[in-house]
Amino acid sequence: MDLGSIRLEKLVGMVVLTLLAIGCFNVLLPFLAPILWALILVLTTWPLFLRIRDGLKGRRTLAAAAMSLLLISGKARRARRRSLLRDLREEGHRDHELPHEPRRHQGQNGGALPDSGHDRDSGSLVRA
Repeated sequence: MDLGSIRLEKLVGMVVLTLLAIGCFNVLLPFLAPILWALILVLTTWPLFLRIRDGLKGRRTLAAAAMSLLLISGKARRARRRSLLRDLREEGHRDHELPHEPRRHQGQNGGALPDSGHDRDSGSLVRA
């Protein structure tokens, strides 16, 4: 083989690999957003999962099932907040003001809505 044909083989190989990489990316493209959301959920709920696992005496499968049910039911956010507040208290941050639950008022349909922090009459921001 001469030098020209070796270069041609390398070039063709690089083009084929590039096309293959582009094809793989196009196949994975619809799944990138769900994968990123899964990554975000795992990173943000991992400390809570560890607490649940420890509370269940190290049973990971049961802890994963409980965590899945918490996430599905929407309770994980409140449980995570309570866990964070408990951690802050345990670390001795009692001197600092801890976040409070938002004030709630009745919505038009009778359900409790979080207070927006604005005075309805004047439109100005109200400090709690």
